[in-house]
Amino acid sequence: MHFQYKHFILALFLSILTIPVSCFAQQGWKDGWKYRLTVAVPESEDKSPVEKAVLLDFFGKAKEDGSDIRITDLAGREIPVFIVSAGKENRYQVAFPGEAGRYFLYSGNDSAESPGYNWRPQRGLLLEVYERKGNDIRDWDRVKDIIEKSRKGKLVGRGFREKVWDGTNPFGGEKDTVRIYEGFFYLSAPEKLTFATSSAGPSYITVDGNPVASWEGWHRAEPFVRPESTGEASLKQGLHKFIYYHIGRPWQEIAVAALKQKNKEKFDVIPGNFFLPLAKASVEKAESYGKKICAGFSWENTNYLKREEWELLTFRFRDISFPEEGIKEWIWSFGDGQEASGKDVYHTYILGGKYPVTLKARDKEGNSDEITLNVYAGQDFSMAKIMPLERRQYLEELGRFNLNSLKNDALFSLAGIYESYGLADNALKVYQALDKRSLNREERKKVGLASAALYQERGENSAAEQVYRSLLSRKPEADIFLKLGALFVETGELEKAEAQYLKVLETKSFDEESRRKALSGMGDIWRVKGDYEKALETYEKASAQENREMQSGAFAQSVISCLRIKDSSAAYEKLMLWAEKLPDAKLSGNWSVLLARAHMMDRKYKKAADELEIFIKIADGRENLYLPAALFLAGEAYEQMGNKEKARDFYRTVIEKYPSSSVFSQAQKKLEGL
Repeated sequence: MHFQYKHFILALFLSILTIPVSCFAQQGWKDGWKYRLTVAVPESEDKSPVEKAVLLDFFGKAKEDGSDIRITDLAGREIPVFIVSAGKENRYQVAFPGEAGRYFLYSGNDSAESPGYNWRPQRGLLLEVYERKGNDIRDWDRVKDIIEKSRKGKLVGRGFREKVWDGTNPFGGEKDTVRIYEGFFYLSAPEKLTFATSSAGPSYITVDGNPVASWEGWHRAEPFVRPESTGEASLKQGLHKFIYYHIGRPWQEIAVAALKQKNKEKFDVIPGNFFLPLAKASVEKAESYGKKICAGFSWENTNYLKREEWELLTFRFRDISFPEEGIKEWIWSFGDGQEASGKDVYHTYILGGKYPVTLKARDKEGNSDEITLNVYAGQDFSMAKIMPLERRQYLEELGRFNLNSLKNDALFSLAGIYESYGLADNALKVYQALDKRSLNREERKKVGLASAALYQERGENSAAEQVYRSLLSRKPEADIFLKLGALFVETGELEKAEAQYLKVLETKSFDEESRRKALSGMGDIWRVKGDYEKALETYEKASAQENREMQSGAFAQSVISCLRIKDSSAAYEKLMLWAEKLPDAKLSGNWSVLLARAHMMDRKYKKAADELEIFIKIADGRENLYLPAALFLAGEAYEQMGNKEKARDFYRTVIEKYPSSSVFSQAQKKLEGL
């Protein structure tokens, strides 16, 4: 029997070895949940007789509202949980009652319903931000009505703060808000405390529900405490509830709560340690049900750039897979068609919004796991300032993008970013990628017009003409005729230009604004021919503006401001708007000189010279304040192009005809140097 018993034990042991490891991992697992975190809570130094509370930040797979998140002790007993923050991305902050030790956090159960816990921590300082409903802040009763209505509306964000000291909404870009700070503090003996508020916009402090201090009405912030914004509270020993209400709108978002304790002569911002602390928990281990490894990652917005109408949002993604030491391969998919590999990676989004980011992790033994989490690409408003990357870094990363994997709206954005940087070749490649796709009529037209403009910029006028004619073959539209006419004016094919403008003028279905622009184009033809009188007559017919001289001066100043900060693209935009509103500005000389300066800033010397020579011809024999500057700039343009002979001719003309001009001495120096 003894021999048989030993063989029985051996057989049993061998059978156990054949059981999959995942079966052991399932022991004690909460049924129906896919993910489990082991959470460690440190010892607390706080000895207040108030229930302890734990705060945990984590990234993981849970429902959008966090209703499937559960906390248990190691024995499996469920503990109430308060979902502090959850929303459009899979990052969460939760609080739960607990002493030092270890706990399990379960998530990832789509069928789980909210347990309906009614527990909130009586510790820390919790901020809730709501969209403001109402604007009548004349007195406390009306403000209370705004607060209650706002609380029933959209919760913008919620989270624990160190102190009441915010200059803006830390949870988003909303400015019209109601901010409610709720904090708990404990007094070991009776004490009289003096509170104060210093804010921009209305603010109120209550303690245990009783009003203490306020600063009513819309107003700016001041760097000191007003006596009328203070108040005393005689408090008993024990737990007390502090609430700070702030009503905000744009430029009135600063909220500061101050405190003057006994034996103190001045107010200080209420320190973070005034409120009862919450223990900060940490994740010791992450598990995925039935898996030997558990893929996981975190993210943060590290760099941000607002460039014209576009945003560049750079995120750092960090691997937090378990076990940390066993993972050897990481494959990232960022949800916008782009991918990367490596443990920790950076990625820039060119469109804001929610993206499903996937991490595939593999260990050295071939075990694998993957997880997809929703990441919201948007500016992190909790940070005072996020610096952009260098231009070179952005362009290097964007240059690695797989264009075929980007959606149409992302490609349009990328092309616009390249254009804003003055990179016509890069932008054109993007538009060419778009042109190969299935597009609707408006998208096709947008691609065509942008591509044609870039071809013109590169001097490929025949390619631009071909694009315009292709668009017209699909649908004859006034704006395309106008652009084709402008192209022919630029290339000196004036008869072809006139034909395009006449089509607009003679087509009754085109609107008056299009016909006005066509008439302005006819003026351009006379201008290029050098016929000042006919150009002026035509331009005047095309302009319906009043106070033209004043408006022209305002346009000129705005262009000069752009040129001073070396923003040539903005200068071009304002110059074109100026010419559109006041076409006879093209005869003044100021417009031509400023346009030439913008071209020369971008090293487009041929375009600068062409524009200046048109003006010089149209101004021949007329007194014009800007003629000496135009001649001098034309000399500089030809000098840059290497045509020293033409440059000398223009400099000599300045010296011979305009000895009293401001550019006379400069022309002399230039001529001596050639």
